Amino acid sequence: MSLMSSENLSNAGCWPSQTQELLLKAILTCNVEESINFWQEWQKLVNVQQLDYGSQRLLPMLYNKLKTTDITHPDLKIYKGVYRQAWYKSQMMLHKALPVLQTFQENNIKAIILKGLALAVLYYKDYGLRPMSDFDILVPIEQKNSAIKMMLSLGWEEGFSWSHSQCFTKQEQKCDLHWHLMSDICSLKPNETNEVNKEFWKAIVPLQIKEISAYSLCPTDMIFHICVHGAWWNPVAPLRWIVDVMMILREPVVIDWSRLVNQTYKLQLGLIIRNAFNYLKNYFAAPIPDEVLKKLDDYKPSYSEQLDYLTKTSPTNERNPLAAFWVCYREYRQYTIGNNVKPNFLGFVKFLRDRWGIEKLSEIPLHSIKEIWQRL
Repeated sequence: MSLMSSENLSNAGCWPSQTQELLLKAILTCNVEESINFWQEWQKLVNVQQLDYGSQRLLPMLYNKLKTTDITHPDLKIYKGVYRQAWYKSQMMLHKALPVLQTFQENNIKAIILKGLALAVLYYKDYGLRPMSDFDILVPIEQKNSAIKMMLSLGWEEGFSWSHSQCFTKQEQKCDLHWHLMSDICSLKPNETNEVNKEFWKAIVPLQIKEISAYSLCPTDMIFHICVHGAWWNPVAPLRWIVDVMMILREPVVIDWSRLVNQTYKLQLGLIIRNAFNYLKNYFAAPIPDEVLKKLDDYKPSYSEQLDYLTKTSPTNERNPLAAFWVCYREYRQYTIGNNVKPNFLGFVKFLRDRWGIEKLSEIPLHSIKEIWQRL
């Protein structure tokens, strides 16, 4: 089994299926006997050779859970193989990531390591348990251009640019360089954007990877970021964000729930956070205070947030033409704000060209008709 194969992308969606929940419970249940029961029930329902990609990425955690029991099932060798492969690929990625972080450090560019790499070091504490396909770095927006120049000088090639980040590739490795934590920040007014960015930077915590000193989001902001990034529709079954959050909550860290709720309100992300927290509490007994859920239940989302949430949690190919256009326009608006570019019609057309991956502007009308036709 190839962990990084994306051939089997079935079970895409917004929330885990019942079968996937059995796998999650086998991993996250603390009681060993119950964990084994969940695993046995899951194991009867799946063919490990044909697992969806989201479930494959959790096999290292399943191996870690079962290796301390007296289970001797032959599938354990497969789980172990996936764990080893994940560990090896993480080392290969580190080989590319560390020179970038070192260069930033030598040039006084502050770097926050986001997502998988920070989670692997701080909470999983084992590179093999948290498979990653890329690494993400956040730099201060005023150091964005310097950071991009340094990436290019190190041989990284530019890819698609979003409102909040720029994709780079180098010898099959990928890095997303962020100057905003997430695209939603770019929907705010400029003074609000600066305020939210400052709040995230004020709460950062040190992160050491080998000889490199960098930073991570504080645990509160990391949970917020994981939920916003994970709890929506994805072509890969969205399972990993659940384990990520639970791994943080099981550490002896202080979560500032008031801060998290305030960030949710500022960024108008109440629907996604409310539903994510309710799911974690109801299915995995996440220690989220009831008063936090009550505050989120009382949250009144705007119409634009409701439309945004509806599109984010709907399959891409099933969005109606209006919703699909809304997504493209929202991304373009965020792109112009995030990159300090004045919006205009030609800019939007060029954005669509890059967004859809086509070569010529003249192909835009035909591609637009094709997109609309497929959704009717």
